[in-house]
Amino acid sequence: MRIALVTPGFSANDEDWCIPVLQDLACRLAERHYVHVFTTTYPHRCSDYQVKGVPVSSFGDGRTGRLALMRRMWKTAAAIASSHQQNSFDVLHGFWADQGGVVTGMVARRLSIPNIITVMAGELIHEPLVNYGKRKRPIAGRLARYGARQADVLIANSRFHVDRIKVEQSALEPSVIPFGVDTKRFKPEGPNQELKGEVPVLCAASLVSVKCHKILLNAFASASARVDGFHLHLVGEGVLESELRHQAQSLGLSHAVTFHGHVEHDLLAAYYRAASFCVLGSCFEGQGMVVLEAAACGRVTIGSDVGSMREFCQAGFLVQSGNAAALAKSIATLAMDAELRQSMSEAAFIKATAVYTLDQSVYALEDLYGQTIAKIAGSR
Repeated sequence: MRIALVTPGFSANDEDWCIPVLQDLACRLAERHYVHVFTTTYPHRCSDYQVKGVPVSSFGDGRTGRLALMRRMWKTAAAIASSHQQNSFDVLHGFWADQGGVVTGMVARRLSIPNIITVMAGELIHEPLVNYGKRKRPIAGRLARYGARQADVLIANSRFHVDRIKVEQSALEPSVIPFGVDTKRFKPEGPNQELKGEVPVLCAASLVSVKCHKILLNAFASASARVDGFHLHLVGEGVLESELRHQAQSLGLSHAVTFHGHVEHDLLAAYYRAASFCVLGSCFEGQGMVVLEAAACGRVTIGSDVGSMREFCQAGFLVQSGNAAALAKSIATLAMDAELRQSMSEAAFIKATAVYTLDQSVYALEDLYGQTIAKIAGSR
């Protein structure tokens, strides 16, 4: 097959991960098919280049504003159409309905190419707890609704995400195809990062409001009063770092919380393996790749019942988003029970490696591409 992947951002070179799950997907698909990536915003240069042998066309001129975005999307659509005229694409696959989906929608029907769109985040929902999603960015929300309606097949990455979309966009019927974890990179064997604490707990998430670190810190403060040797490790960077450092200090947690900042994707496995368990307190996740990565390294993640969390965590350790007291109870209970941690981590590992691998994700997409191509060809 000849596949065009369309996304707002992609790796600028072999060392730049940008959006790791998309680089993994593009490179694995390219082992069996011709794949060409078109990106509308990042990297901030207009150029053709390759990432690990995959051709990429970037239209990210670095300009900001609504009009500049529309120009970039038009240029991307024109480039896809031009490439198609030279050597036809069998399928278009857009990521994020508000950019990739709009671009593929511009091209697909005019050229009779099957159009697959993956909804990646909150572009079709609104999370009031932290004002996240389409209402915070109304223009992007309108673009996303337009893009989603153009899809021959709309994909979300978890049943949780499908349910949230259908609550607010009842006319849409997304299918579930999760992203898969690269079990060659994320595995139980390998070096461990040195982490402080007798019971080191890891949260790998950008320091932004939707990840709800403020609630996590409050929960950890309560849990740490009951657990000796408890230490929270935060991996990630973001606009809230200064505020979160101040909160940790105000809660008397400066000695028990470490901010690791950005950690390169290739090094994350060592952090997962070194943790006793992981925690994710987000109020929204489309899937939550960190949950799969941790599971593939043999570590369970507990916390909010969002994304794919319920696939990997016992119900008693899933809490409603924003409930600091319930989160504190779950954290303290698991921290004090090493045997339970082991059994939950083993179950998570089995699930990740049996159902949620990168290869399985690629196979599911190949099947979907083939079925959609055949269906559209049969309707002509």
